[in-house]
Amino acid sequence: MAANAGFIQHAEHEPATDVQPERAVEWLLNLRNAAAAGWVFVGRWLFLDKPADATILGDRAKLATVVGRNLSHALSAVAQHVRERTVT
Repeated sequence: MAANAGFIQHAEHEPATDVQPERAVEWLLNLRNAAAAGWVFVGRWLFLDKPADATILGDRAKLATVVGRNLSHALSAVAQHVRERTVT
């Protein structure tokens, strides 16, 4: 996740930028009471004051690519986790 400037964050906790995607997926899948977490964010913040982020935010195609890439990575991590759990 850190390679894509992504992270997981929930409730009053600081962003967990050091969590590997597999651990983030495991945490999400094991979350039994989502209401108790309050809210969960998985993704990447983009800021206009960062030139690279501003470039992405100013170009719909680039933004769609970044969003798609991050969703693809997240879904791949979930699929891998599910495969590992179902192999007997």
